[in-house]
Amino acid sequence: SIRDKGVRTITIKDETHWTFVELHLSTEAEQKIRVFCEGELGKEYDLLGTLGFILPTFRPEKKKWFCSEFVVASLQQCGMLHWIKAGKINPNKLYGLLTSQNVPPKTFNR
Repeated sequence: SIRDKGVRTITIKDETHWTFVELHLSTEAEQKIRVFCEGELGKEYDLLGTLGFILPTFRPEKKKWFCSEFVVASLQQCGMLHWIKAGKINPNKLYGLLTSQNVPPKTFNR
């Protein structure tokens, strides 16, 4: 988040402030995501990148991330959400995709 200045790890102490989506990933898929995420630790928050929601030709900086963009890019490491441009999805749309029937179950096991 912009408040936390980018990609970092945290310990969630109060789960009532979060919404979790269970993805049923294989061990191999989890490992691919973990390796990607660890490689991105410390990268800055991409405030300008969020303009991609409203400006179709805007290209965000590759060295920075915003929240939903990072989640999509992470999941794409194991073949999930491959049809989505990571920089073009907002958090609400991402949540809707991950909790609907629009995500083919087969993509969870790559």
